[in-house]
Amino acid sequence: MQDAFDLNAAVLHNSPDFKSYAVTSEILRFRSSQDNPPDSDKGGHQTIDHTKDSFHGQPWPSQPFGDPAQQGNVQFTLCHFFKIGDTWHGAGGIEFWAGCVANGGPLTKVVQRLYYASDRWGEMASHQIQPGDQIGIMVVAGDARGDHPTQVHERSNIVLVAAEADLDVTFEAGQISLPTIPTPPAPPTTPAATPTPQPIDDRIRALLTGIVEQLVMQSTNMANLTHMVEEVRQATGILVAGESLIERSARIENGVGELLKIAVEVQQDMHGVKTVQQSTGDRVAGVIHDLSPLVNLLSALKK
Repeated sequence: MQDAFDLNAAVLHNSPDFKSYAVTSEILRFRSSQDNPPDSDKGGHQTIDHTKDSFHGQPWPSQPFGDPAQQGNVQFTLCHFFKIGDTWHGAGGIEFWAGCVANGGPLTKVVQRLYYASDRWGEMASHQIQPGDQIGIMVVAGDARGDHPTQVHERSNIVLVAAEADLDVTFEAGQISLPTIPTPPAPPTTPAATPTPQPIDDRIRALLTGIVEQLVMQSTNMANLTHMVEEVRQATGILVAGESLIERSARIENGVGELLKIAVEVQQDMHGVKTVQQSTGDRVAGVIHDLSPLVNLLSALKK
């Protein structure tokens, strides 16, 4: 970061002596607009985006107003610099609190709104901004509007913007000569390799085998359960949702058989034997939907 001019040679008015403050923030964007921000009648506003505001990492802390009579806190102050003759004159002008994105009037009216008294702002009070004039922009941590000390002695770099009559004024970092880091050439690109199927390892094969064995066992158990449930129905006369228990249990048994088929097909697919046409997840979801009556069935038996 570098300043657009030598701050040590400038004259400061009604502000703390921030010439020696460390430059810890970089101004990224500045905008002066003729449009009013929400809930404002100032005939325009100024916005400033820098690396120590609330919207970036490690922002400056909020500090009390320099005037003890004022309530609240200030995070930073936007300063303006006018070149009068051969000398830059500057002062703290617009106070921003944490999270504030727009404040003050437009840049073309800063003299009449901010630097109106010659006993406090000297030559700045009578300066007439002309279209095309270069105006310095800088921010200082804390309340720098008034000749009182601040708690954090830090500031940003100084940038220049061109004043325009009744027009919006913008600044983007990079419009002045700032040091740049050369961009390294992009590495050569190579076409992405087509993935090849990997052989199934022993651990996965063992898991699939276990799944198949468990499903076979559960299918056998379900067949036995079907006949046991039907015996209960005959002894108690239970009928669930107009469907006999033997019919419902048969559907559940078919569901377990479908799960068995899915497991076998997945195992075959991983070996490259065949490709399952339907999504395995969709099929399993359908089977689970068919198995859900078992919960209602057992709940009815317990009542």
